Amino acid sequence: MEKICKLKKIILISAAAMLCTMYTAYAEYIDNINYNFTNNNVEINGKFLENSNGTYATVLVLKPGGDIENLDSSLVEKQEQILIEDGKFSLNFELNNPIDGGIYTAFIKAGKSDKKSTFKFTNDISPVYEDIMSQTDEQSFAEKIQEYIDELVLSDTIYAQLSNKNNAGKIAYENRENIKDAESLKNSVITASYIQALNENKILQVCDNTDFIDAELLGLDKLESQMNVTAYTLYTGSITDEGKEKVLKNIQGKNYESIDDFISDFIYQSTISAIKYNISSGTAHIKDILKNNNSKIGFDLKNYNSVTDNSIDLLLLKGNEWEKEDIQDILNTKSGGNDDSRGDVGGNSTGGGGTSGGVKPSGNYSQDYSVKPQEDTEIITFNDITPELEWAREAIEKLAQLKIINGRENGIFAPKDNVTRAEFLKMVLLTLNIELTETECEFLDVKKDDWYYEYVASAFNMGIVKGYDNGYFGASDSITRQDASVIILNAITFLGRELPENTEEIEFSDKTEISDYAIEAVENLTRAGIIQGSDNLFMPLDNCTRAQAAVMLNNIINVLGEEGDK
Repeated sequence: MEKICKLKKIILISAAAMLCTMYTAYAEYIDNINYNFTNNNVEINGKFLENSNGTYATVLVLKPGGDIENLDSSLVEKQEQILIEDGKFSLNFELNNPIDGGIYTAFIKAGKSDKKSTFKFTNDISPVYEDIMSQTDEQSFAEKIQEYIDELVLSDTIYAQLSNKNNAGKIAYENRENIKDAESLKNSVITASYIQALNENKILQVCDNTDFIDAELLGLDKLESQMNVTAYTLYTGSITDEGKEKVLKNIQGKNYESIDDFISDFIYQSTISAIKYNISSGTAHIKDILKNNNSKIGFDLKNYNSVTDNSIDLLLLKGNEWEKEDIQDILNTKSGGNDDSRGDVGGNSTGGGGTSGGVKPSGNYSQDYSVKPQEDTEIITFNDITPELEWAREAIEKLAQLKIINGRENGIFAPKDNVTRAEFLKMVLLTLNIELTETECEFLDVKKDDWYYEYVASAFNMGIVKGYDNGYFGASDSITRQDASVIILNAITFLGRELPENTEEIEFSDKTEISDYAIEAVENLTRAGIIQGSDNLFMPLDNCTRAQAAVMLNNIINVLGEEGDK
């Protein structure tokens, strides 16, 4: 009895909150009680409780007639304190001698969240199930669900909070082929209720902050395994918070008529958001995102796949277009905005010198993009340096002669390919003749058997690179012009060299787009003549092609002396 009194005291402290709140502002959530019709099992769960790890969730379940104000131990069905681990807790128990038609009440406190929940025990749910499933039209089906709201244990769920319960019933009716028993019927109605909540712009009943409260019930966690798309994986791991908010905004008020309607739209919205709001910088992620999800979106990618540079990716990334028709117009662009005649100007990425975060980039980690010298060192002319790239020929051939760069294969330099962060770092170290050291680094995506390990580890310990805020280096990410500038300046500074001021400072018209961490590098390298920009634009976020990188590196040699004069 003493233990019950303590529980009562804990719960009564916030009894008012229990009675009126279901969603909190603490990114914490306690599920509605799940009662299983087939085995009398009760399940109580909580999630998003990371800040409460190591503490206990308090659960008190009262039998019919139980009163929190006048607690009687004989009316306590279950009392438990459950350790919160990994941001969640779970309690499962079987009702002891359940009372047919009785209303059970649960009080739960976990972290800063409180919940009061009720459910009705029905000894035999089969007549209810058969009556509902015998309905042959969506309207009568929806009406029967409302009639049996207590028997289906729906009175304390999202279904009860809808303005239009009838429409939720109709959405569940569209999914009736997947309904096999009373339990799956209840779950189908709850799933349909989430969809209807979106129709009614009640996003707080579907999500806690940007986390879906019940991604499993909505089927989002199974998209990759069952539909072979990565939309939900992208949503949870690759999209910025701003991008997630964009997705949630775009899936509200759509008047979805079925779960499939919602799933299709979610895949589309997450795909576009992952392109435009990806925590991995650059454009390297875009091709894989389109490839992995297009089976359910249906873009015509024929033209996009035929373009060898990243011009269309840049248009997708920088534009405000979101509707499918507008995106398709961009994908149909015959030639894009990545004009290789701009000399050393590069492409779109952030974080080279050391800010900007992201999960493991989506680049191709299996392909060796190293710049190891060719076995046949006499080959210094490449067949794919076309007249439009003549501005880069001298730099490419000179660096090839110095064994700083090489082609993808004999006679092929691939001048329009983007340069990865690992490639560019190695090129800079070779250009400045910086010797590698026997050291280690702890980047999550840099392993000791990677060809670039020694270069990244050495450069990190020399202070030349910092990587992303999340612990990744992003070796296969395309490098940006501003990040390339930071790496170059850091390497020159490490050598104790001073850059000359060969030109006056240029006030680029897009200076505001340069990240704070890169401004000093951009200004110093511009005055030294190592980078020049184009048409008074610096274009700090543009991806750097191999031809453009060659020009930058050649300018270093011209400014500081052959191979850094070291």
